[in-house]
Amino acid sequence: MRCGSMTVCGMLIAVSCLAKPDDRPKAPVAVPDLSEYRAQWAAERPRLAAEAVSNRTGAATIAVRDAAGRPLANSRIRLRLARHAFEFGCNCLVIGQLKEKDAAYEAAFTNLFNLATTTFCLGVIEKKEGEFAFEDKGECVWRRPPPDRALAFCRRNNLRVKGQPLMAGSWHPAWARKRSPEECRAMYDDYFSRVAKRYGESYAMFDVVNEAFLHKTLPLYTKECEYVDWALANAADKFPKSCRLCINEASMVNDVPGWGVRYYELVKRIRDKGIRLDGVGFQFHLFSDKSLEGVLRGKTWSPQKLRRAYDRMATLGVPMYLTEITIPSTLGGLETGEKLQAEVAENFYRFWFAHPGFAGITWWNLCDGAAWKKEGDVLAGLIGADMRRKPVYEALWKLVRREWTTDVTVTTDGKGCASFRGYFGDYEATLDGKTASFVLTRGAKDIPVSFR
Repeated sequence: MRCGSMTVCGMLIAVSCLAKPDDRPKAPVAVPDLSEYRAQWAAERPRLAAEAVSNRTGAATIAVRDAAGRPLANSRIRLRLARHAFEFGCNCLVIGQLKEKDAAYEAAFTNLFNLATTTFCLGVIEKKEGEFAFEDKGECVWRRPPPDRALAFCRRNNLRVKGQPLMAGSWHPAWARKRSPEECRAMYDDYFSRVAKRYGESYAMFDVVNEAFLHKTLPLYTKECEYVDWALANAADKFPKSCRLCINEASMVNDVPGWGVRYYELVKRIRDKGIRLDGVGFQFHLFSDKSLEGVLRGKTWSPQKLRRAYDRMATLGVPMYLTEITIPSTLGGLETGEKLQAEVAENFYRFWFAHPGFAGITWWNLCDGAAWKKEGDVLAGLIGADMRRKPVYEALWKLVRREWTTDVTVTTDGKGCASFRGYFGDYEATLDGKTASFVLTRGAKDIPVSFR
């Protein structure tokens, strides 16, 4: 017995020693006391609400005419925001890949968002040198749909579409890893030309470079990341001005000391050179319950820290975008975790929407069960793998579709004019079953509306 016990114990010790740290059971992360976190965000609410109105709405007068150009006096007209100018997005990386769940996925997507992000990773698009996978031939690499498929989805549903990224060290083709910087520039010059010719008029924007600070294995990488300047200047010669050219950087630039300043200095250098740059992206990934706990304890990403970073970048005058958001729904167990995810997401969305420097917010993965490893581990989707709409989905839907929208009825005066205040974007006007459209932009005063 004694000898057998020793043998068993010895085996257990041996197995334990061979186990990798990541394979060992991890202690669950407890939900911290939330009183201070909630008090902090409650104090922010009045300011954020006021800034949302001042920064995202405008007052204007519509001048309503009939088909002959005559004023429509004393007429009741419904004005409804059809598509927000501010971009609320999500990636569509699993579009057409969920089989019987595809319809439910598309419905959840189009019910909330007005922008879809899809991939242009060169390592997937040109997996074999000289063979480009732009067309939708039915099959695709998981979470890497053909660009034509994403474009068709967006056209069907009146969504703007974004491509991301054209250049990224993590997606540099395997067959080009040993190429010289000169050879790489020639390769990307050709790629930019192909993408611009095929999609420049139909895609709303592209991230030209992604995570420049992180991928030191890219043959073009230098400490100062001058290749970003080259890439943007090269793309600017090829893409129309209607297609925004942006850069995107990893989460640490939000509030990690030094990283935010480095990002600011990179953007300032590009601007000082006169190189076209239409958008600056900030990723916002919480890849673990421990990371979310840090937010709830006020250690990271407090509104004060974020405001300092964003205010600094905003002085350069380049529109900012939250490009990739991951917030766990697993902290404290699924029921508690889903409620916390909704609460935290709503706070951050109110903050970003209110800040005058931002032009859009993109959640990363719409559904659980269809994400890259760390994103999937924390169930950071807005809907479940079964397409169930989680509390976070409902919270964001109420913000975007109920609170931050305009649906009013106005009555024109004797000259056919009526004043209103609304969120910036594309509007639909309705009168006696007829419809007309117009756009409300910042500074707009007298807007012609014609019913034909």
